[in-house]
Amino acid sequence: MKLSLVVAAVWLLAAAGCHKEPSHRERETPPDWLVDYIGRLHAEVRRVDPTNGIDADEAKAIAGVYFVQNISGCGGPDDAVLHGDRWIVSLREGYVGKRSDRTIEVHAKTGGVWSAGEPRFASFDSFHYTTLIQVARDGH
Repeated sequence: MKLSLVVAAVWLLAAAGCHKEPSHRERETPPDWLVDYIGRLHAEVRRVDPTNGIDADEAKAIAGVYFVQNISGCGGPDDAVLHGDRWIVSLREGYVGKRSDRTIEVHAKTGGVWSAGEPRFASFDSFHYTTLIQVARDGH
């Protein structure tokens, strides 16, 4: 339940942050509230335990962080549906949260995560470590 609330908050945050940044400008430093929020999000993902497999709530939490860190634009994760050994997490995009054709996939046993055209992580541990490094380096 708690992870579901985090996923819902991720989607709302992503939708609220929808805007296009001019390509000629340097990326601005994110506001403190956003950095704090993403920190809390990462704290929730730290509770994911891939040793007992990944459930739907954990898959949505992983997909939420993956979306924030790797997919540009606005939106967030929606439903997670188990297909064999992987969760297919549908996405909603734009201000109104229109269902997208894009998905994020989370391996049900390892927690590995990927999306077409984006970075691929073989395990939850590699994703989590890389994400923490990125947050420490970029501040978000």
